[in-house]
Amino acid sequence: MRQAPTKETRSVAETCTRRDCPFRTVIFVVLKLAALLLLTLFVAAVSAPALPSSATSTATSCGGEHRWAVKTLSDADADKVHYDTPKRKTIHYLLTREDPGVHKDTPRDPDGKHVELTVYHLVAVHLVEARIEEDGDIHLVIRNQNPDNHMIVEFPSTLCKGASVSAHKAEMEQARTNFATLCGLPTWATRVKKAAPKQLSGWASLEGVGFFDLPHSTPQSGVAPNNIELHPVLQFSAENCHVT
Repeated sequence: MRQAPTKETRSVAETCTRRDCPFRTVIFVVLKLAALLLLTLFVAAVSAPALPSSATSTATSCGGEHRWAVKTLSDADADKVHYDTPKRKTIHYLLTREDPGVHKDTPRDPDGKHVELTVYHLVAVHLVEARIEEDGDIHLVIRNQNPDNHMIVEFPSTLCKGASVSAHKAEMEQARTNFATLCGLPTWATRVKKAAPKQLSGWASLEGVGFFDLPHSTPQSGVAPNNIELHPVLQFSAENCHVT
């Protein structure tokens, strides 16, 4: 025996026979799909691994400009450097190399004399002063027995542009860590914020790539008369290095 439709059943039936029923059905389906899509996107965003935002922002915000790729061994000619055959020389020898007169975009080894293709090994140099420059580099002044024979060697931060993508990132990072640890400045290993000069005492042996810097409008502390540097330093060891 068929049951008579109730009031509620008749109401639904009457509603579903209206002309706008298909339109309402489409809207309902669209809204349901939209809700599912938003839920999916939310779950994906929550479960996705966090990006190393601090490291990424640091790499794009620190570093320098003038000959920066050459300084950080990230230039096209970095593979031409003779890394496996460091030459043991003296500060005096380096100070007598001819300055080729570079500009901000000069490529490596502009005069063909291979100073910037050579890794130099210096032994028992006196440590004078260190600071962290605005570009994040540790700027170290060294000299020989003659206080007037001084020059700069630099330790780029591998958190900054250039060094962060160099094939020699590991050597640069280790050299900087060794300096910071051995000279009592452990936070400088990873610090890229500018730091005031520290007077140093002690001796060091190091290896670094020859480099000619541009003359600065205000001469840098410890700059060589021919603007030569070792930049970057690739190995560093020290004896009795400490802040005075």
